[in-house]
Amino acid sequence: MIRLANVVPISYLGLTTNQKTHWISSKVAENNTEYREFYKLLKEAYPNYHCYLDTRDSDASMQTLTDLAIDMKVDTVVIPNSEYNVSANESLAKKWFPALKLSNLRTMFVPKAAFNDSLGFFKSFSWALNDKSVDMIGVSSDYCATAFGVEDESNFELETPFIDTTYAMQRYLSRWHLFNALGQLKLLNNMNSHKKFHCLDLNGVREMELLSFFHKFIFSWHTSEPFWLAYNKAMYDASPTGL
Repeated sequence: MIRLANVVPISYLGLTTNQKTHWISSKVAENNTEYREFYKLLKEAYPNYHCYLDTRDSDASMQTLTDLAIDMKVDTVVIPNSEYNVSANESLAKKWFPALKLSNLRTMFVPKAAFNDSLGFFKSFSWALNDKSVDMIGVSSDYCATAFGVEDESNFELETPFIDTTYAMQRYLSRWHLFNALGQLKLLNNMNSHKKFHCLDLNGVREMELLSFFHKFIFSWHTSEPFWLAYNKAMYDASPTGL
């Protein structure tokens, strides 16, 4: 069964106490004592809960973030991937591995490629699936959409990102397309009980149904979508995506 981590604002963290998986922003943890202490106390009370520390939004050093992960007693650290460049992200991950492994922290690598670089994207997943230092692999729908030529947010010199709302369904199908292609390429044969996927964000509740064939490979999924729907007095609907 996939573990679901609901992401909520700090003032609503108490709603998540009973969920067994948590997605933690390192940037917020660095700057907000209430947020940091909530997760420290939660982990002390429930040591079997699985906590991820997402370092991708932080400008802090590797040592600072590793110390933060140790202090908060998280299980897995999501390694930064600031570049839309496959080789650069893999090289950065390799620099992080020794420090994280020495601290008994699990690693998550989130493949990321340039706009329309599907070949590089698949190669990055292949590398992550075969490298023993990668414990978990993150799958971002945003990165899938970019790699498959649907959305381009990598060129910040453009006045506005190239996001064509006409292709909303293409974006919705991007993560399914990735998993389907990984299966056809026989890359999922390298999966085992110790290496699983984590899905970043949710594109409507029926995306989980869409990926039902691949559930055995997915350990967890995080999203803020249910909270924001409830907060804005909205709900899932009968559309093909559920939203």
